[in-house]
Amino acid sequence: MASFRYQARNRQGESFTGTVDAATIAEAARIVRGRGLWVTQVEVPEVRRQTGWRQILERPRKDEGILLLSQLSALMEAGLPLHEALRTLADDGGGSTGRPVKSTDVTSEAALSDDDLFIRAFSARRRLTPDSRRKRKNKLADGLYREVARGVPFSAALSRDPQLFPPVMTAMAAAGEESGRLTEILADLAKSARQSAQEREKTKSLLLYPVILLVTVLAVTTFMSLFVLPVFASILAESGMALPLPTRILLAFAGVLGGSGGLILPIGVLVLTLTFAALYRRSESVRFAVGRLTLTLPLFGKVLLYRDWSNVLRTLGRLLASGIPLQRALDLAAGTAANCVIRQDIRRARESVQSGRTLTSALAASTFLPPIVRRLIFAGEQAGDLETMLSQASAYCSRLALTRTERLQTLIEPAMVFFIGGLVFFFVLALILPLLTLMDSVT
Repeated sequence: MASFRYQARNRQGESFTGTVDAATIAEAARIVRGRGLWVTQVEVPEVRRQTGWRQILERPRKDEGILLLSQLSALMEAGLPLHEALRTLADDGGGSTGRPVKSTDVTSEAALSDDDLFIRAFSARRRLTPDSRRKRKNKLADGLYREVARGVPFSAALSRDPQLFPPVMTAMAAAGEESGRLTEILADLAKSARQSAQEREKTKSLLLYPVILLVTVLAVTTFMSLFVLPVFASILAESGMALPLPTRILLAFAGVLGGSGGLILPIGVLVLTLTFAALYRRSESVRFAVGRLTLTLPLFGKVLLYRDWSNVLRTLGRLLASGIPLQRALDLAAGTAANCVIRQDIRRARESVQSGRTLTSALAASTFLPPIVRRLIFAGEQAGDLETMLSQASAYCSRLALTRTERLQTLIEPAMVFFIGGLVFFFVLALILPLLTLMDSVT
C-alpha cells in the first residue's frame, strides 16, 4: 500500500491535512470521507530524490526494467489489475511499501525461469548481488505504482524515464492501453528487449577476446622493450658485434619508449582520440562516414548490419501489430538502429511512405537493406500481412547475425593464436640470434 497526503474540511469549515495508507487515490478518499470530512485534495507525497553517487548506484538498470516488464505481464495474465501487479512487485522481498510477501502471492520470478537466468547473467557480469538487484527493481515498480495511483496512464509513467524505457516502449504501451491488449504487449516488449540485449552481449563477447589479447601483448612488449632489452643490448654492445634485424627493431622501439617518445606517444594518441570524438559528436558527415565504414568492414560489418536490421524489423512489426500507423512506427523503429546510416534510411523511407509510396519502394533506395528482406516485405504488402513478414525478416536477419558471429568466433581464436605465436617467435629471434652469433665468435 502507498501513503497518500490529503487535505480536507469538516462541516464547520476547519482545514485538516494528513496522510492515509491505501491502495489507490479513490480508496484513500473513501477512508477520509469515512472520518466525516470533505476531501479537497488527495495526492501521493513526492519521494525525495537522491543525488550524487548514491543516486547513480541505486538507479535501475535496463536489464532490471526488462525483468520488471516480464514479471508485470505474468502477474496481469494471472488476473491482477495493473496497479495491484505493480504493488505486488514493489512489495516483493520487502519493498518500499513495507507489506510482507505472503506465500499466496504470485511469485512471478520463480515462474519466469528464462527471465531469471537472463537477469542473473547480467548481475554476475556487473557483480551485482540479488538483493541489490531486487531493491532497485522494487524501487522502480514502486515509482511506477505511485504514478499510476495518481491517475497517470501507465505509458506516461514509463515515459518519465526515457533511458530505461525508450519511446518505442512507451508508444507500444500507449497502444496497448487504448486497445485493451496491454498484457500481451508488455510480454512482447520484454521478449523483444531481451532478444536485443542478448544480441548486444554476443557482439561484445566477440570483441572482448581479441581486445584482451591485444592489450596483453602491448603490455608485454612494452615491458620487454623497457626493462629487458636495454640490459641485453649493453652486453652485446661491449662485444662490438653487429646486431641482427629483429634485435635492432626492438631496440629502436625501446629507444622511442625510453626517450621523449614514451611521453609524446600516449599524449598524441589521447589528443587524436579526443579530437576524433569531438568531430564525431559535432559533424554529421563524420558520423555517416564512420557508419558506412563500419557496415563495410570485412566479416564484422555484416554482423552489425544484420543485427541492426533485425532490431528495426522486429520493432516495426510489433508496432504495427499494436495498431500504430506505419509512418509513426517507422519513426519509432528508426531509433532502435545503432548505426546512423540505417537510421537515415528508415527516416527517408518514412518520408516516402508519407508521400504515398509503399514500404517496399520506400526502402528500395537503401543500399544496406538485404535483398531477401526487401522481397519478404514486398510479399507481406501483397498478401496484406506485413506484420508477419516483418517478423520473419527479423528472424532471418537474427539467424544470419548469429551464424556470422559464431563463424567469427571460430576464426578469431586461431588467428589470435597465430598472431601471438608470431610475436613470440619474433622476440625469440631478437634475443637468441645475437647470443648464437656471440657464441660463434667466441668459439
